[in-house]
Amino acid sequence: TTCVPSPSSSPLLSSPPPPPPPHQGGFRYRELDNVVTLLDLVYSRVADGVAQFEKPLCDLIVVCGRPIVREKANEELLSAGLSGFEALLGSLGKMLHMPFPAAQVQAALALQEIAQGKDTLRSNDPGTVRVLGAGDVKQDLRPAPRELNNALLLKAGVVEGAVSALKEHISTMPPLVPLAKDGMITTVPFRPPSGSGAERPPIPPGGDEYDAGYDSDPDANAPVDLASYTLSAALVSPMPANLRELLRSLASLLRDLSTSARNAAIVVKADGMAAVVDLLELLLPEPRDPLINICVEVLWNCLEHTQTTLEVGPSALSRTQLIDRRRKCNAMYALAAERPLTILKSLLEALIVTGHRTKDKELRNEVLIVASLIARHKKSHGFFRTTGLLELLLTYATAAETDTPTPADPHNFASVLAPDLELKRILWALLSDLSKSDADNMETIMGSELIETLLMYLSVDLQPGSGEGEDEQGAGAGVEGYLMETDQMATGVAAVGPAGMEAVSPGMTEGDAADAGFA
Repeated sequence: TTCVPSPSSSPLLSSPPPPPPPHQGGFRYRELDNVVTLLDLVYSRVADGVAQFEKPLCDLIVVCGRPIVREKANEELLSAGLSGFEALLGSLGKMLHMPFPAAQVQAALALQEIAQGKDTLRSNDPGTVRVLGAGDVKQDLRPAPRELNNALLLKAGVVEGAVSALKEHISTMPPLVPLAKDGMITTVPFRPPSGSGAERPPIPPGGDEYDAGYDSDPDANAPVDLASYTLSAALVSPMPANLRELLRSLASLLRDLSTSARNAAIVVKADGMAAVVDLLELLLPEPRDPLINICVEVLWNCLEHTQTTLEVGPSALSRTQLIDRRRKCNAMYALAAERPLTILKSLLEALIVTGHRTKDKELRNEVLIVASLIARHKKSHGFFRTTGLLELLLTYATAAETDTPTPADPHNFASVLAPDLELKRILWALLSDLSKSDADNMETIMGSELIETLLMYLSVDLQPGSGEGEDEQGAGAGVEGYLMETDQMATGVAAVGPAGMEAVSPGMTEGDAADAGFA
């Protein structure tokens, strides 16, 4: 007997697999003109009050954020591909200002994906190859997808549009929490609603357990809204959840745009630094808000690109270019003012007082790095002193060694863990920069206990013939830098001068200091 398989079980007669969904990787370049027209039509229907088109509009924007599909080589570099993609970016940029939060968020996320330069066929880091007579050259001489996309985003006006949209929504953002008469934040203990399934956060360990490792406590990796016994900003704030999500998406878009030097300059020129500072001020009551990390990254990107442009960029060819470089597009100049430094001081103090987790301490150090980049502009040195930021830096630069009482727990800033050691280095280097060209800052630093604190980490032998490694003059010195390299610590100590060193360590002359490596 021969068994004949049934038609339904025969592999030759079985139905073929379903085709993949269309546009799984995005639209094709030849379709972009029609996509722009479709975007405008759907947007007009939503603007007319037809609610049924809101979800299709969001779905269409999501597909626009995916990598564009090529049908022939280098299609993205041809005239038709460039013009169509630029028109699409312009349409998406208009969506940032429409009065529908869901579509605004999707537009910001789509533009963020485009700014990151995601490409299914090409890498943003093609690598280099060694060529005889030419050295290291890129394997692919075409512009990287990220570079090309950021240039088109700038040309389409998306950078200025993102800054203006952020400023527009910040102006309508209510305060995070109501303030009491004494200036303290009014909060209430966390009590989850009955039947919600939420549990009260565990009690943070105390005493020695707290210092054993701040990452090992149960509260270290808890969600933001359960990070303490007081309600977080997301729960206390009267701000709608969709507005918070919109601000996060716009700030994230600015962060990715600011990775490009040209885009960072336009962000500064469009008053983006003031917008980010305004957002930081509104978020001060909740220093653990993840949105603060994004804002600090935007400031850091713009400051770093400004420094690179001033140091190694081409010289200005006209007065207009000079003014743009030194003033309008200079993030250091924009942030070297009283209000930005006052907000940074409040944020830094809040992070030191409340931050015991790893990411809290890392964010604290990043804020200090931002302050260090601002301090490279001499205009800011006086504001460091008048805002009280200099006094705050001196307090935590010397508190651990001098037993100075502070509002913060010593475990938050004076442990032997890596972030706290990094904090010491950044503080001392920043104080050294602030004392170089401002006499009043020098006087304030000289009146503090910083010099005595620095000398605690030194071991200087001034007796001739007492050890190895002495020079012919007999004045040898062995310096053991516990927290900083000799040249970094030298800058702060050398600023004191011979008279100051004589007062702290009698008998130590300027020549002795030179032998010790501090001249």
